[in-house]
Amino acid sequence: RKMGENERSEYLIVGIEGDGAALDEVTTKYVALQEEIENLPLSSIQISPENYKFRLRGEVKTGIGSAYVYDISPRKHRPGLFKGQIWIEAGTGAEVLISGRIADASSVGGSVDFVRETKLDGVGSSRITHLSFAVPLLGRSELVVTERPLGGPDIQLFQGPSTHESSVLNLPN
Repeated sequence: RKMGENERSEYLIVGIEGDGAALDEVTTKYVALQEEIENLPLSSIQISPENYKFRLRGEVKTGIGSAYVYDISPRKHRPGLFKGQIWIEAGTGAEVLISGRIADASSVGGSVDFVRETKLDGVGSSRITHLSFAVPLLGRSELVVTERPLGGPDIQLFQGPSTHESSVLNLPN
């Protein structure tokens, strides 16, 4: 993952696994969701007091310290906003976990449940996002996206038989 000239994150797909038909359907919906969110003004979807109400749930212990847990809900009903929770690391103020439901994701034909965990390691951060949404004829489908900084020595391009061998996606932060 790296920041592009348009101030959006750019991603290189290094691996894709799954059943052919399901994979194409789920990947198409994911890309459509990313495009839908990207086309919204950043100020209208960012997690801020202007867009969300925050309620402190408490403090929890994490593997590396502690985090404050907040319930958040949109102040207004607008595309791209979600209801859920955000965990903020007590020492740095960095987001370490965010979860919730985007209710009106027109690109996927309904709601999207998600959980995104951010791991901070001093060099950068990696994020693991689990998304769940309905896919016609397939039912509820889950997609797991792992994001790491681009350009690291541990990146090896996927060389599988898929037509999705490598490409770049622009996703919101």
